[in-house]
Amino acid sequence: MFLYPRLEALRLLASIRGIMMDDYRVIARVLSSQQDKILKEWLAHLKTAGALASGGIKEAELNEQARSFLDLLIATVQSGRTNETAEKTLREMLGNISRSRALQGFSPTETATFVFSLKQPLFDALKRE
Repeated sequence: MFLYPRLEALRLLASIRGIMMDDYRVIARVLSSQQDKILKEWLAHLKTAGALASGGIKEAELNEQARSFLDLLIATVQSGRTNETAEKTLREMLGNISRSRALQGFSPTETATFVFSLKQPLFDALKRE
């Protein structure tokens, strides 16, 4: 389904970049205020999708990757549309996760699921706001 997980993740980031500055502030506020809930829901989605089923990644590593990615996403969104350094750091992290997962034997679909399973908790958080 997702042949190029890094490309798909970059498309998600690009869609975030295209929003208005006021929207950035709203999203940054929601991400920050609901970070723990978003993380908890995201991890639940990942586990339901079978992220731990293959045994290729331990739960502690999955939790750390998700927390680090969410922290970086929040920092990127809070910095606004013009912070290319924050976006570059986020893209590098996605590249590192993709490489790591490939070495651990994950399929491209499983790797892409890491990013795309965050969408629903994000949308739910925005709806709660």
